[in-house]
Amino acid sequence: MTPMSTGAHSRPTIAVTLGYDLPRNPGQLGVRGAILETLASAGASLRLISALDGVPLNDAFFEQLDGLVLPGGPDPHPARWGEQVHPATNIDEARDALEYAVLAGCLERRIPVLGVCRGLQLVNVALGGTLVQDLPPGPLDHRGPADRSVLAHELRLLDGTTMATIAGHTLLRVNTAHHQAVGRLGDHLVACGWAEDGCVEAIEWASEDQWLVAVQYHPEDLHEVEPAHLRLFTTFLERAGEYSAGRRRARQGLDERTPCTT
Repeated sequence: MTPMSTGAHSRPTIAVTLGYDLPRNPGQLGVRGAILETLASAGASLRLISALDGVPLNDAFFEQLDGLVLPGGPDPHPARWGEQVHPATNIDEARDALEYAVLAGCLERRIPVLGVCRGLQLVNVALGGTLVQDLPPGPLDHRGPADRSVLAHELRLLDGTTMATIAGHTLLRVNTAHHQAVGRLGDHLVACGWAEDGCVEAIEWASEDQWLVAVQYHPEDLHEVEPAHLRLFTTFLERAGEYSAGRRRARQGLDERTPCTT
């Protein structure tokens, strides 16, 4: 994998949220290594954050970030959209609170955002959408096999969307590892990809003033099979690099306008 190149400042700082491995290892805090390895290999400088950090989410915090990745994990709490907890739902409320807050701060500042699996669901709920808490049995098993290199179903992309542009075509094969799915779509979002059974598998920001793409599958496990899955990461990092460069230019302009006081 060749890291992206953006000149002297070639490694944008990307925040990645951590959480507990529920329900399998409730005492283990972290994130899957595959997504960190993919981001780092593609050119990211990683900033891992968790609810245990206690860092104020203020301007100084966001000034250090060029992008946000919301990775896979347990389920968002359904109280956010007015439902009771389903027996199959696994919740990390501290992680929910952290991710809602960091996402809001990034959207306020137009920092690029990439969501993966739970990340898609979290974005949708944060923006007023709902989830199906436990998908009923059907001809397509979205829980999928343990081997995430298995291409389990189609991803049918809407032509002209950011996701289709990244992929280079409108049909991909993807893995699957989820039991929840988008119900009602959140505000400012458009669905841009579906499985063959109609389940929403990709969403993105509805206008060009914010770069946000989120997918229900795990592209970090597939980039060696299909280059389009790696392009999702490299395109995200390109947008993060552009955000970083724009912020540097704004700072330089401000410095040039600041009069000398000595």
